[in-house]
Amino acid sequence: MLDVEIIKVATIVNNVTCSIIGCLFLYIVSRDIVGNKKHTAICFLIFFLLYGAAFATLAMRQWVSLGYSVVLNNFLYHAAGYMFYIGVRYWFSLPVSRRLVFFASLHVVMFTCVQTLMWQWQPDALYERVVINVVSYSAINAQTLYVLNKYRNKQNMGESILLVCMIIVTASLYLPLIMLSFNYDPVYFVSGIIINQNMMSFLLLGSMLSLFLLSEIEWHYRRSICDELSKLYNRRYFNENIDTQVKQNPKGINAIAMLDIDHFKVINDTFGHDAGDRVIVTIANLMRAHIHPNELAARYGGEEFVMSLNAKTQGELASRLERLNKAIAETEFVFDKVRVNVTVSIGVAMVEKKQPILVVREADKALYAAKKSGRACVRYQSEHLKMQPERQAAPF
Repeated sequence: MLDVEIIKVATIVNNVTCSIIGCLFLYIVSRDIVGNKKHTAICFLIFFLLYGAAFATLAMRQWVSLGYSVVLNNFLYHAAGYMFYIGVRYWFSLPVSRRLVFFASLHVVMFTCVQTLMWQWQPDALYERVVINVVSYSAINAQTLYVLNKYRNKQNMGESILLVCMIIVTASLYLPLIMLSFNYDPVYFVSGIIINQNMMSFLLLGSMLSLFLLSEIEWHYRRSICDELSKLYNRRYFNENIDTQVKQNPKGINAIAMLDIDHFKVINDTFGHDAGDRVIVTIANLMRAHIHPNELAARYGGEEFVMSLNAKTQGELASRLERLNKAIAETEFVFDKVRVNVTVSIGVAMVEKKQPILVVREADKALYAAKKSGRACVRYQSEHLKMQPERQAAPF
């Protein structure tokens, strides 16, 4: 039994240390972020504080009444579980209502009271107390798993790692109960608890680190490939990925379209740069709404944009560009109580068998031709490509 006690002490020290590391990391993280992610970091920090305190209460059993230790231990574990759940809700920008906090608090208090009364009145009912504990904590974790599974972004590796770790942690809750069912020897039960606690400490610490670190990496990566104002891709990303995008449509029509806002300098000079920014953002949104998921749109510089498009026929391509041109022209802006309509000129070049990056130059020449033709129109790189829009073109 001495060996078991030594293992228990080592486990307590190990998990308290993990909790301290988690608290320090989350404290540092919370200082540099804002909004819901900051709330998440604070909730996770409190989770580790409560979790570490729960392990500390196990060591208290050497000096205080076992009853006090049972009350504190059960209260802290469940409170920690709810703090983790609330932190996950904040991460996905879900509301944390007073009603939710009330029922969470009620659950923690009622569970603690039940466990305390059972320990006082039926001190030998270990199996029953373990069953209640596992079911109660599983109910908290089930809520967390539901939110993670429903709202996670499958492209976000940190969120996926957290979901997998939570599944493993929830499954490990049943290990002490299973071992107690096969053998009522306390050594087996304690072994199950030690395994569960170690898995919870290491997996949750690792998954939380991954969640914030991978999110930060993703944020920096997005900033490196996207234009900050328009939220479209930037010129570098477009140039690096245009070949890949074109290869995804080997049998159809591939084209590069250059788009330039007409008289943009006049807008900036007359109404200010904020007005110009509004025009850029609005046109970027319209472009995003008029392209397919496998196509590319980017802000090429200043008031100039570029798109890599594909279609089944040239007529379909022409129809889509005309609809985009019309949608922009019909969008009305109000600057200083003055109603303004903005137009764009579009130059188009077919990729065919040429290098896509070289076709951008041809599209730019077509754009120049559109400007010379009076603006607010679509022009193609060759005169024989004056394509007619299809009458019943497929919607975007």
